[in-house]
Amino acid sequence: FDHAVAAYAERPALGTLDGERWTWTSYGQLADLVARCRAGLAALGIGRGDRVAVICDNRLEWVIVAHATYQRRALLVPMYEAQLDDEWTHILADSGTKVCFVANHSVAERVSRLREDLLELQHIVSMEASTDAPSEFAGLLERGAERPIKERSPDPNDVATIIYTSGTT
Repeated sequence: FDHAVAAYAERPALGTLDGERWTWTSYGQLADLVARCRAGLAALGIGRGDRVAVICDNRLEWVIVAHATYQRRALLVPMYEAQLDDEWTHILADSGTKVCFVANHSVAERVSRLREDLLELQHIVSMEASTDAPSEFAGLLERGAERPIKERSPDPNDVATIIYTSGTT
């Protein structure tokens, strides 16, 4: 990630299709968003060995959360929006997830209803704003921008991701 940012800072890294129009995020912009998210995770108490889950389909925020998690030397626990609540409960409980990023407020409500069985879960962060509430993700990035922290590169032997296949649930 650092090499790509240094070599290609001005080049497009990721594109997001909005209707019929593509919006591009450069490597430099992506690095800034990851740094802000990394500091936001630190403010939530996330550090080495902690678990950070993400429940959403492919999107820019997924990539930001993943790299920020790695730079905190924490472990990413990815899940699909289409999974059943009992699968989420098993994965979140078994992994000991502390922070769960979700696609939207609908998914956040579903995860909130599971909290009774999720003893380690401390924060649910929605990536999208709704008409009723602003995006917690945007707020996390704002807090991260106010208190930047240094990146911690993972060690070669660090575990990066815990992937639960359909057979594990």
